Amino acid sequence: MNTVLTLLLSLMAPGLQDAPKEAKPLKIGVVNLKHCFDKDRYERIAALDTELQVLAAEYAKGIKKTQEKINTLRMKLEGLTPELKSYWDNANELKQAEAELEFKRKYGKQQYLGRLVGLQVDVYNEICRVVELYAKEKGFDLILRVEEPRLDDDDLRSISQRISSRVILYHAGTIDVTDHIVDLLNQEYLKQKAKEKK
Repeated sequence: MNTVLTLLLSLMAPGLQDAPKEAKPLKIGVVNLKHCFDKDRYERIAALDTELQVLAAEYAKGIKKTQEKINTLRMKLEGLTPELKSYWDNANELKQAEAELEFKRKYGKQQYLGRLVGLQVDVYNEICRVVELYAKEKGFDLILRVEEPRLDDDDLRSISQRISSRVILYHAGTIDVTDHIVDLLNQEYLKQKAKEKK
């Protein structure tokens, strides 16, 4: 009888025996990158912020020193006449100091921005690495970038760009794994610091 039933079923529904098993539901999460780059949440960002402040202070110190030299030379020139050799010596030194100041301003800004971009790329790559580790460990199929649900109108120049770059307009709070990612980033950063101290 079992043979007859199997034969009937195969004739009535060909391929029924080969039906795929039920697929597991897609597991999706979201991460707010802005929170991952927040120095109050991620310790590495706080350390990098301090490093950038030191760099900016060094450049500012160099600029201030050159500006003081320029001011001193200008004061010296006020008391001299073009007939004197010392007038032209100070005038030439002033031109050199002004060129030096311009160079320091441009170079300092370029160096600072270059370092900032390099650090942002490093941090972004680290975030991606940690998100991948977390997703594999927790069985996520997809983790998307998400932003704050509402836009603020503080920076009108970037509103259109921010609107067009939005991918997710709504997500349930239960799929937001940002806090877990930030915790994992901090753990990884502390491990790295411990390695560097050895």
